[in-house]
Amino acid sequence: MTRQNETLTLEKAAKYICNTLDGLCPMMAEGYACPTTCTLDTVPWQCWISYFREQRAEADPGGQ
Repeated sequence: MTRQNETLTLEKAAKYICNTLDGLCPMMAEGYACPTTCTLDTVPWQCWISYFREQRAEADPGGQ
């Protein structure tokens, strides 16, 4: 899977989960401490992408 396809897939999954959880960000749904400050321009699915990337990095420290 190319990096662009991976990013698109991750974005679609994040949007789906966000919609399923009625727009809750991972901070509210999973107790995740977002790495950035939330603003009015922040959309929850962007936070889900950060959450998924962090989970993957923890599961695979080698980055593969």
